[in-house]
Amino acid sequence: MSYGEFLDAVENPWARRSFELANSPKYLDRIEEIYPVQENEVRELDPELWGMIERAYDRKDDAALVMALLRAPRFPYNDPYVGQLRQFGEAAVSRNPKQVLRIARRIYDMPKQELHAACREPVEASRQMGPAFRNWIHDQYPLKDEEAFLAHDDGVCQLAGGDKALEEFARRHLGYREPRGKGNKKMGIDAILKTNGLYVPIEAKFFSEDGGTQRHQLQDVLDFTGRFPKDREDVEPIGVIDGYYLGFHHDCVSDPDLTTTINRPRQQIAECRAPLLSALLLVDLVGDLLRAPRKTTVA
Repeated sequence: MSYGEFLDAVENPWARRSFELANSPKYLDRIEEIYPVQENEVRELDPELWGMIERAYDRKDDAALVMALLRAPRFPYNDPYVGQLRQFGEAAVSRNPKQVLRIARRIYDMPKQELHAACREPVEASRQMGPAFRNWIHDQYPLKDEEAFLAHDDGVCQLAGGDKALEEFARRHLGYREPRGKGNKKMGIDAILKTNGLYVPIEAKFFSEDGGTQRHQLQDVLDFTGRFPKDREDVEPIGVIDGYYLGFHHDCVSDPDLTTTINRPRQQIAECRAPLLSALLLVDLVGDLLRAPRKTTVA
């Protein structure tokens, strides 16, 4: 299957346009206007705590070193057992000497200057993208409280409020059902617009890479429309996705065979018939809804 054949097979035209957009020049330059990358300052490391870390490091006191590092603003490297050690503190450290020895040996391999820098590394920018979409969409359409929002019937506006307020409104007025069952951890509703008399709940996600967590979050967006009654013609839920799963390597676009490139997430996006699109196209879609008859669904 070629790139062109893949696009032809995409079920929803908004998803097709999103793939095209994500593989066109300056996509990342444009999407950064919605999901800006914040250059974060290094974290503060208390001088007294650093003194404790240094002394334990110099004495090769494994338990004291690990205990002190668990109090640092950032553990100096990613380790799958650190979270539990931090949760249970000294008790966990004293009961798991092999893990303490393993971790300490890894730390001793780091020069103290490198260890100090690792404890102060800034928060990863990708972990701060959660509120970015909401910040952006709040600048696009006027915010209204619940009473004014319900009464609104001309033009576009959005419901004011945080996660809980939006979800509660969706449950009471739009028939929203939270996901049930193991593994169905919801991401939340990012916005609820109203175009004339049509309610438009939105869930949005930017994907910086592939992985198990990211695939679960993609599934959450794909399932979003199914959490609203199908017979509600005045409700049109929309999934907004950007980033990794929309893009193809430049060489792949001209490759006659994308078999190894079209992974399961991209195939799921292509097969989704519900409205699914890049945030860069959202204003266009809302404009179409605004011009459409009062009771409609998105093609």
